[in-house]
Amino acid sequence: MGSPLESMQTEYLRLQTLDEQGLLVRPEEISIGYRLNDRLCNGRVVLEPKAVKISVIPLRLVFKKFLEHSNMFEIILNYISYLKTTESELISSFLQSQLWKEKLRMNQNKIILPLFLYFDDFEVNNPLGSHAGCQKLGAVYVSLSCLPPELSSSLKIYF
Repeated sequence: MGSPLESMQTEYLRLQTLDEQGLLVRPEEISIGYRLNDRLCNGRVVLEPKAVKISVIPLRLVFKKFLEHSNMFEIILNYISYLKTTESELISSFLQSQLWKEKLRMNQNKIILPLFLYFDDFEVNNPLGSHAGCQKLGAVYVSLSCLPPELSSSLKIYF
Protein backbone atom coordinates (compact mmCIF):
# COMPACT_ATOMS: atom_id res chain seq x y z
CA MET A 1 0.00 0.00 0.00
CA GLY A 2 1.42 3.39 -1.00
CA SER A 3 1.53 6.64 0.86
CA PRO A 4 -1.71 8.68 0.78
CA LEU A 5 0.36 11.76 -0.11
CA GLU A 6 2.12 10.05 -3.02
CA SER A 7 -0.10 11.83 -5.56
CA MET A 8 0.98 15.21 -4.12
CA GLN A 9 4.78 14.98 -4.29
CA THR A 10 5.27 18.21 -6.23
CA GLU A 11 3.99 21.71 -5.52
CA TYR A 12 2.02 21.62 -8.77
CA LEU A 13 0.21 18.43 -7.74
CA ARG A 14 -0.49 19.77 -4.24
CA LEU A 15 -1.99 22.98 -5.65
CA GLN A 16 -3.98 21.01 -8.20
CA THR A 17 -5.40 18.74 -5.47
CA LEU A 18 -6.33 21.70 -3.26
CA ASP A 19 -7.94 23.41 -6.27
CA GLU A 20 -9.98 20.29 -7.13
CA GLN A 21 -11.22 20.09 -3.53
CA GLY A 22 -12.21 23.76 -3.53
CA LEU A 23 -9.69 24.67 -0.82
CA LEU A 24 -7.29 26.82 -2.85
CA VAL A 25 -7.73 30.58 -3.03
CA ARG A 26 -5.56 31.93 -5.82
CA PRO A 27 -4.21 35.50 -5.74
CA GLU A 28 -5.68 38.10 -8.06
CA GLU A 29 -3.31 40.46 -9.86
CA ILE A 30 -4.50 44.07 -9.98
CA SER A 31 -2.91 46.96 -11.86
CA ILE A 32 -2.62 50.01 -9.57
CA GLY A 33 -0.89 52.46 -11.91
CA TYR A 34 2.35 53.12 -13.73
CA ARG A 35 5.90 54.11 -12.86
CA LEU A 36 8.65 55.51 -15.06
CA ASN A 37 11.61 53.21 -15.68
CA ASP A 38 14.75 54.68 -17.14
CA ARG A 39 16.81 52.82 -19.72
CA LEU A 40 19.76 53.74 -21.89
CA CYS A 41 18.93 53.97 -25.60
CA ASN A 42 21.59 55.18 -28.08
CA GLY A 43 23.50 56.96 -25.34
CA ARG A 44 20.42 58.75 -24.01
CA VAL A 45 18.30 58.01 -20.98
CA VAL A 46 14.72 57.26 -21.99
CA LEU A 47 11.85 57.09 -19.53
CA GLU A 48 9.32 54.37 -20.23
CA PRO A 49 6.06 53.76 -18.36
CA LYS A 50 5.77 50.35 -16.73
CA ALA A 51 2.62 48.94 -15.14
CA VAL A 52 2.71 48.48 -11.36
CA LYS A 53 0.69 45.52 -10.11
CA ILE A 54 -0.19 44.03 -6.76
CA SER A 55 -1.33 40.54 -5.85
CA VAL A 56 -4.40 40.31 -3.66
CA ILE A 57 -5.85 37.28 -1.94
CA PRO A 58 -9.48 37.98 -0.97
CA LEU A 59 -9.68 37.54 2.80
CA ARG A 60 -13.44 37.04 2.78
CA LEU A 61 -13.00 33.89 0.69
CA VAL A 62 -9.98 32.69 2.69
CA PHE A 63 -11.82 33.04 6.00
CA LYS A 64 -14.94 31.41 4.56
CA LYS A 65 -12.97 28.34 3.53
CA PHE A 66 -10.99 28.33 6.80
CA LEU A 67 -14.05 28.59 9.04
CA GLU A 68 -15.94 25.91 7.08
CA HIS A 69 -12.99 23.51 7.29
CA SER A 70 -12.79 20.97 10.17
CA ASN A 71 -15.48 22.65 12.31
CA MET A 72 -13.17 25.61 12.86
CA PHE A 73 -16.07 28.03 13.33
CA GLU A 74 -17.52 25.81 16.06
CA ILE A 75 -14.11 25.47 17.73
CA ILE A 76 -13.73 29.27 17.79
CA LEU A 77 -17.24 29.84 19.16
CA ASN A 78 -16.65 27.24 21.89
CA TYR A 79 -13.38 28.93 22.87
CA ILE A 80 -15.03 32.36 22.98
CA SER A 81 -17.81 30.92 25.13
CA TYR A 82 -15.24 29.31 27.44
CA LEU A 83 -13.42 32.63 27.88
CA LYS A 84 -16.68 34.41 28.70
CA THR A 85 -17.54 31.90 31.43
CA THR A 86 -14.12 31.90 33.09
CA GLU A 87 -13.63 35.20 34.86
CA SER A 88 -10.05 35.77 35.91
CA GLU A 89 -7.80 38.72 36.62
CA LEU A 90 -5.19 37.12 34.38
CA ILE A 91 -5.69 38.05 30.73
CA SER A 92 -4.56 35.25 28.45
CA SER A 93 -6.36 36.39 25.32
CA PHE A 94 -7.26 39.64 23.60
CA LEU A 95 -10.88 38.53 23.98
CA GLN A 96 -10.60 39.12 27.74
CA SER A 97 -9.42 42.73 27.40
CA GLN A 98 -11.57 45.75 28.26
CA LEU A 99 -11.19 47.09 24.71
CA TRP A 100 -12.71 43.94 23.22
CA LYS A 101 -15.49 43.79 25.80
CA GLU A 102 -16.41 47.37 24.90
CA LYS A 103 -16.53 46.46 21.20
CA LEU A 104 -18.88 43.59 22.02
CA ARG A 105 -21.17 45.84 24.07
CA MET A 106 -21.66 48.06 21.02
CA ASN A 107 -22.51 45.03 18.82
CA GLN A 108 -24.40 42.71 21.14
CA ASN A 109 -26.40 40.67 18.62
CA LYS A 110 -23.53 39.98 16.24
CA ILE A 111 -20.76 37.43 16.07
CA ILE A 112 -17.55 39.41 15.77
CA LEU A 113 -14.13 37.83 15.36
CA PRO A 114 -11.07 40.03 16.04
CA LEU A 115 -8.44 40.31 13.32
CA PHE A 116 -4.92 41.59 13.85
CA LEU A 117 -3.53 43.33 10.78
CA TYR A 118 0.23 43.34 10.13
CA PHE A 119 2.42 45.01 7.52
CA ASP A 120 6.02 44.06 6.89
CA ASP A 121 8.70 45.10 4.39
CA PHE A 122 11.08 42.46 3.13
CA GLU A 123 13.69 42.19 0.43
CA VAL A 124 13.55 39.27 -1.96
CA ASN A 125 17.29 38.70 -2.44
CA ASN A 126 18.49 39.84 0.99
CA PRO A 127 17.14 37.48 3.67
CA LEU A 128 19.59 38.60 6.38
CA GLY A 129 19.75 42.34 5.74
CA SER A 130 18.27 44.71 8.26
CA HIS A 131 17.32 47.40 5.74
CA ALA A 132 15.26 46.69 2.65
CA GLY A 133 16.63 48.15 -0.55
CA CYS A 134 15.74 48.25 -4.23
CA GLN A 135 13.96 44.89 -4.33
CA LYS A 136 11.75 45.71 -1.38
CA LEU A 137 8.27 44.28 -1.15
CA GLY A 138 5.53 44.96 1.35
CA ALA A 139 3.27 42.25 2.71
CA VAL A 140 0.00 42.67 4.56
CA TYR A 141 -1.24 39.74 6.55
CA VAL A 142 -3.82 39.09 9.24
CA SER A 143 -4.27 36.74 12.14
CA LEU A 144 -7.42 35.66 13.93
CA SER A 145 -6.86 36.44 17.59
CA CYS A 146 -9.77 34.32 18.79
CA LEU A 147 -8.20 30.90 18.28
CA PRO A 148 -7.61 28.51 21.15
CA PRO A 149 -3.98 28.43 22.40
CA GLU A 150 -3.24 25.08 20.76
CA LEU A 151 -4.01 26.63 17.37
CA SER A 152 -2.92 30.24 17.82
CA SER A 153 0.79 29.45 18.04
CA SER A 154 0.81 27.80 14.62
CA LEU A 155 2.27 29.82 11.73
CA LYS A 156 -0.35 28.22 9.49
CA ILE A 157 -2.95 30.51 11.05
CA TYR A 158 -1.52 33.71 9.52
CA PHE A 159 -3.20 34.64 6.24
